[in-house]
Amino acid sequence: MITALLAASAVVVNGLLAGLLFAFVCAVSPAYRRLSDEEFVHGFRAINEAILRPLFLTVFFAAPVTALATAAVGTASGTPVDGTAMVLLWVGAGGSLGSLLITMAVNVPLNTRLVRATIDTNADCSAARVGFEARWNRWNLIRCVSSIVAVLGFALALALG
Repeated sequence: MITALLAASAVVVNGLLAGLLFAFVCAVSPAYRRLSDEEFVHGFRAINEAILRPLFLTVFFAAPVTALATAAVGTASGTPVDGTAMVLLWVGAGGSLGSLLITMAVNVPLNTRLVRATIDTNADCSAARVGFEARWNRWNLIRCVSSIVAVLGFALALALG
C-alpha cells in the first residue's frame, strides 16, 4: 500500500515536471525563436527569475525524491511485487533522476551564464543567445523525455500493481 501511494505521488509530481518541460518543447521555445535577440535574452531572463518560486521548487525536488523513495520502498518492502513492476519502478526513478541531473549539469549553468552575460548592445544579446538557445533546447528535450519515462514507469508499475 505504501509503495502504491508513493508511486501515485511520483506520477503526479513527475507528471507536473514533464508537463512543464513539454510546454517549453512545444510552445515556449518555438515562440521564442520568433523573437529578436534582445527580446529573447530579456524574456528568458524573466522566465529564469519567475520560475524560482516555492511551488516550482517543491515539485522540482519532490519529483526525484518521491521517485527514488518509491523504488527503494518497493524493493525493500518485502511485499511480493511483480518483477516487471519492480523494474518499472527503477526505470521511473532513473528517468526522474536523469532529468534532475541534466537540469543541474546543463540547463542551470546555461541559465546562470545567460543571466550573467553582458547585454549592453544587440551584438551582446546575439552572442548570449547563440551560446544558449540551441544547447538549452536540445537538453530540455532530453530531460523532457527523461521525465516522461519516469511518469510512464510509475504509471505502468501501478497498473501492474
